[in-house]
Amino acid sequence: MLDDETSARLRHPFPTLVNPHAADMQEHTDRVWIDGECAGCVPPDIAERSKKTRAAYVASYFYPMATWERLKPLARMMLFSLHQDDIHERVTPRVVRAVRERTVAVARGKATVHQAGEIHGRPTVRRLKSLAVRLPGWFNEFQSYDKDQRTGMGNLSLINVVRRERSCSLADAREWVFRLHEKDLDEFARLQRNLPDFREGHDAVENHIHHFGFVGSGRRGVDAKISRYDPGTYTDHHRLALAARVPGPGTKG
Repeated sequence: MLDDETSARLRHPFPTLVNPHAADMQEHTDRVWIDGECAGCVPPDIAERSKKTRAAYVASYFYPMATWERLKPLARMMLFSLHQDDIHERVTPRVVRAVRERTVAVARGKATVHQAGEIHGRPTVRRLKSLAVRLPGWFNEFQSYDKDQRTGMGNLSLINVVRRERSCSLADAREWVFRLHEKDLDEFARLQRNLPDFREGHDAVENHIHHFGFVGSGRRGVDAKISRYDPGTYTDHHRLALAARVPGPGTKG
C-alpha cells in the first residue's frame, strides 16, 4: 500500500467506486475459474496465491457500473492479464512482443471489430483513451516500486530508469514521475471539459469518457483494498513460468 504522502500526490479528481457484484464475482473467479476450469494449470500453492490478487475486485474498481453480464468477461480478462503479467515477469523483450501480438489477437477475437470510426477516430478521443491508460500506469510505478526492489526487478521501474538517465537522486526521480502524472492528469481534465461536438451522440460519448476516469480512480481502491504487491502475495515467477513453459532470459524458444 502506498504511504499517505505518495497517495496524496497521485491525486485523481474522480470518485473511487466499486461494483456491487464484486464479492460474488470474486467467489465465481476463485471457485469456477481458478479451482474449476483452470485447475492444474499451475501448482496448487501458486493457484491459492493468485486468489489473493483478487482479480475480480480489480475489475470491479475499474468498471464499477458494469452489470453482472458485462463484469464477468472483464473479470476473466483481468485474471488472464494478471496471470500473464506474472508469467512473463522475467522474459526477454522478444517474448514480450510475441505475447503482446497474441494477446491483442485474442482480445480482438482475431479480427478487428468495426467501431464508430467517426467517434473513436477523433484525435481528442484517441488522446483521452491514451491518457486513461497512462494515468494508472504512473500510479502503478509507485505502487509496485518496493516489490520490484525486493524481487530484483528494479531495472523495470520507470523511477529507476529516470534516476539512471538523469543521474539524480531517488527523491528527484520520484518528483519527475510525479510531474509526468500531473501533466497527464491536467491534460485529461482539460480535454474532458472541452470535448468536440458529437451532435446527436454527444451525451453518450460524454458519459463514455466520464467512465474513463474510473480506471484511474480505481487504482486507488485497488491499492487500499488489495495486497497484490505485499510480500505474502508474491508469485514464484520462475516456477510459474516453468509451469506455463515460458522461456526465460538466456533460453531458446
